[in-house]
Amino acid sequence: MRFLARLAVAALIVAALSLLTSSPASAATDNLAGTPCLTKDAPTAVMPDSGGVTGFFLDPPNPLPPENADPFGPHPNATIYEVYGLNGFQFHTYNRSCSSQSAVANSLNALANVMLEFGAKTFMAAEIALQHTAFHPTFLHPFDPLIVTASRALGEGIFVAWVPVTFMLLGFLVLMKATRGSLTSTVVSVGWGMLIFLLAVAVLQWPVTIGSAADKVVPATIEKSAANMSTSMGHSGDPTTASAGMLTDAILWNQWVRGTFGAPSPAVAKYAPLIFKAQTFSWREAAEIEKLQGQAPNDPCDPDDEWTCGHDAPATAVQKIEKIYDDKADQWKDAADGLAKEDPSAYSYLVGDHPESRLSSAFIACLAAVLVLPFLFLSCFLLLACYLIWRLGVVFFPVFATVGMISGLNGVVWSLMTTMMAAAVNAIAVAVGANVFLLATFWITDPSTGLAGWLGLALLGGIGVLLWYILRPFMSPTRLVSARTNVFAQGISGPGEAVAGGWGFVKRTASTAAGGYIGGVAALKTAAGDGSSPVTAGGDDDRSPRPYRIRAEQYTKPEPGMAEPLALPATPTPDPGRAPLPQPVPVPVEIPVEPARARRETGSSPAAEQAPPPRRDQAGPEAPQDPEPRREPVEAPQRIVDGNPVHVLYRPDEDEDATDPWMTKYAGAE
Repeated sequence: MRFLARLAVAALIVAALSLLTSSPASAATDNLAGTPCLTKDAPTAVMPDSGGVTGFFLDPPNPLPPENADPFGPHPNATIYEVYGLNGFQFHTYNRSCSSQSAVANSLNALANVMLEFGAKTFMAAEIALQHTAFHPTFLHPFDPLIVTASRALGEGIFVAWVPVTFMLLGFLVLMKATRGSLTSTVVSVGWGMLIFLLAVAVLQWPVTIGSAADKVVPATIEKSAANMSTSMGHSGDPTTASAGMLTDAILWNQWVRGTFGAPSPAVAKYAPLIFKAQTFSWREAAEIEKLQGQAPNDPCDPDDEWTCGHDAPATAVQKIEKIYDDKADQWKDAADGLAKEDPSAYSYLVGDHPESRLSSAFIACLAAVLVLPFLFLSCFLLLACYLIWRLGVVFFPVFATVGMISGLNGVVWSLMTTMMAAAVNAIAVAVGANVFLLATFWITDPSTGLAGWLGLALLGGIGVLLWYILRPFMSPTRLVSARTNVFAQGISGPGEAVAGGWGFVKRTASTAAGGYIGGVAALKTAAGDGSSPVTAGGDDDRSPRPYRIRAEQYTKPEPGMAEPLALPATPTPDPGRAPLPQPVPVPVEIPVEPARARRETGSSPAAEQAPPPRRDQAGPEAPQDPEPRREPVEAPQRIVDGNPVHVLYRPDEDEDATDPWMTKYAGAE
């Protein structure tokens, strides 16, 4: 999104510069002179692989589509991408005057083309190229000799050299288990060792075949499901090409029609395919032109020289190329004239009277690409990671097998095999989910469904977020999903947890800000009441509550050998302007008595206290008596120390030292 924002800003700057560097003065002069300055030149048709970014990513199809391939017929037998590519989706102006208003419209039209080119078309071309590479990984074939050399070097240097030692340790382990009578573990150890040994020998013998097994199994599994989905939507052929065709129809075609013609109508449905075919060449037409361009230097005559080329001479290659371009221009003009007669409103959009419609269509196409393409990019990256992991696993398997043949050390081999299986399984799961999302995108953006544009984008965003949380456990190329993981429950609860977490963050931020504000206001009021900055609302007669002034106590260092006195709260000094504080009322306090002191007063012994009480079911004189009634609370004596009432809560025993001056002064000890 940040890249798109920067791209939009750059496009706006380019459009503004182009507007400033245009010739409004000459246009205004023409308008003042009454010159209409109208042009009915049809746009020049473009090649399907021309252009900056789309031509960089996309290559001509091999083989070329058949001559009768038509994506716009009553029964389409191909897709728009398969026949025409992506470069034909451009906005053009037609039959415009040279006024300043036309200059602004031309600039906005150029801005819409820039957004469409560097936004939706760039991402789609990159995804289509990456998907074709991931499903047909022929680029990895040059690395096959490297895999053979590396695997055999490690196998002969480590596995072959150390496998006798490993067999000796394995035999010793089997003998130890046999002497203990553990038949099951003995059989497991022998079977595991032989299995790993055979796998290592197979890897050393056929490293390329085993390393490229994922190249065939994983794409074939994904293509089978993708082919079934695309066939159900009317697309056939190669699954990658069908996927590109579905993306082109869902993202580019619908928005191009909306930006070029406005609202759909029967006339738009009739003339939109004709205008699109007139402003771009098909792959087969481009190949024919390229062939003619190769023959042009060898023409027998110069078409501009009537003396060297007679009227009855066959048409040269240059003349044929010119005729192809002229035919495209005539087709564009005829379709535009027919649209002007049948639907003048759509014709006003075609000539460029509503550039804001083209800007909005380009923006919606970019937004749809951002919502749809990340899943396809992710599935392609996981496929490429799967291929690399399998090849690296083949290279290092003999090394791990040297140690993993022993059953007690089989974790290294098991972890390597688990990683390779996780790469394949996760790649298939994410790719199938991406195909499901692509199918949903094609259905949601289809005009026949009747869904509003905003509702379609909202559904794309919601389904995308839900699938993201469902497929998140499969997005790791090296970790298998646990059998106890409920991916669907995580997918349903994931968006709710994200929203709850965001709402919790907002609440914490708001409460922190409110607490800081309230604390700051209270501090200012306290400082104002303390006299540092006297601020009163009602003058001298203001009777608003005032805070107490705290009297500072001077700290006196205790004498050597004396304990550090405990810090007591400072005694508040009442404000003369306030009412006196209420005097404390004596409160009855129950004084706890230590067990030793209670025994001395009652004359009981510790043994009698530890004796278990008699059972209640005993009869006779040993039956339990009623418990001693609870003592009533005794009111503690009150003393006045430094003008403050003090209650005695603790009275020291005879063997305790009560000479502490602090206790004598403040605790009331005798």
